[in-house]
Amino acid sequence: ALMATGVAVVRVIEELTGKTLSKIVSHAAGHSLGEYTSLVSAGSLTIYEAARLLKIRGMAMQNAVPVGQGSMAAILGASIEDIEHFIALVDSSNGIVEIANDNAPGQVVVSGNVEALKILIQLAKDSGIRKIIPLSVSAPFHCKLMNKATEIMRKEIEITEFKKPNNSIVSNVTSIETRDPLQIKE
Repeated sequence: ALMATGVAVVRVIEELTGKTLSKIVSHAAGHSLGEYTSLVSAGSLTIYEAARLLKIRGMAMQNAVPVGQGSMAAILGASIEDIEHFIALVDSSNGIVEIANDNAPGQVVVSGNVEALKILIQLAKDSGIRKIIPLSVSAPFHCKLMNKATEIMRKEIEITEFKKPNNSIVSNVTSIETRDPLQIKE
């Protein structure tokens, strides 16, 4: 739904301006699922191919960790270094917790097993950090707990044809711009 809505917005902009996306912008980018919107909008994937991949991705990610065993939280007012310090203090017998997103200076999202996440949140509170937002998500995205889903997606992406996009894609993994279908796949 997010991808389809994003593509619909792009198509409305194209219709209203009478210009294709590549005449309006030089680059397309999107974080996580949003990268699929940029790939469709730039002509690298068809909407059908993106929807197929996203269905597989969603199922694979949901099945990677049993419901209720993983979660995520946004921590505001802490640096990456602060979060790395808290992570180092979490006993691995409680599971894993990792940095999932570095959204902006002072805004870091963490992801992992529920128990490990609770410990990290308590460490953050004990250090004086007061703005911690548990995220309403169905799984602990963007962490090692998604490795099973990564392998499934690697196979699906390998058999999917990516075309050269009409404008550069900025990878949400490398932050490097490219129009090379093989680099986009990787």
